[in-house]
Amino acid sequence: MLTDLNAIDRELWKIVLTTIDEKWFYLVKTIDLMTKPDQKTILELLDFAATLADGAREIALNYHRLPKKQWTKSDDTFVTEVDLEIETFLHAQISDRYPHHGFFGEEFGDRSEERRYTWCIDPIDGTEPFVFGLPTFGVLIALTLDSHPIVGIIESPAMKERWRGATGFETTWQNKPCFTNGYARLEDAVVLATSIDMFSKDEKLIFDAVTSHSKRRRFGADCYAYGLLSCGSIDVVMESDMKPYDMMALVPVVKGANGMISDWEGNSLTLNSGRQVLASANPELHQECLDAIARCSV
Repeated sequence: MLTDLNAIDRELWKIVLTTIDEKWFYLVKTIDLMTKPDQKTILELLDFAATLADGAREIALNYHRLPKKQWTKSDDTFVTEVDLEIETFLHAQISDRYPHHGFFGEEFGDRSEERRYTWCIDPIDGTEPFVFGLPTFGVLIALTLDSHPIVGIIESPAMKERWRGATGFETTWQNKPCFTNGYARLEDAVVLATSIDMFSKDEKLIFDAVTSHSKRRRFGADCYAYGLLSCGSIDVVMESDMKPYDMMALVPVVKGANGMISDWEGNSLTLNSGRQVLASANPELHQECLDAIARCSV
């Protein structure tokens, strides 16, 4: 009988110790998720995002200017088998490496379950140019913390170019630091937007008013425009009809190159932002644009 009791005691202690161990594990995990990442962790996350971009580039180039399955979505925009393949690939890679992170992609929606860390993905930004064989399409990869972007990559497969940005780090283009034009003013500025059709009637009037004070305006660069801004080649990108997966990756890239990016009212961009984006080469230029927008909105 005594032997049996000792055996029972040992099993009870195993259960107690296992329970304590599990609770300690989840306590440590909870503390980890509640704290902000240090620079070493952010750099590791950025490097991981770059490996994701490597895989996405390879998939995209396998189909670039070649026949591919494509469909028209309910909002009259294109989706191709490549969008689906890249997003599926990225989701699998992220889930394997960071199973406690959330995932929000254009094609399959929000799988984040309100997690603090959420990857925000546009598998093909500029699907229409991609379908038509233009090289300005890209892959946008971002990681947000509490809805704020902390890591961003603009990957341009056809151009074989990449911009990497992260909180606390300088943005790089082709692995070299890049910076916006720190001296540009609106009267000298080149302003880009993907399409005039992305604006509502009222937004178009505002866009026309702002760009009437600029030196040039052009259309059609998609996410590539924000890379050009970050390298100092252009000065302003003003757009609308944007979704979180269109804008999250842009934020760390533009900010890390000394640029400014917000909505049209000057608010920071998060997963919960609206449809409008304004990116500028420097704070003074950004304020000029915001003031011009405000005058139109009165």
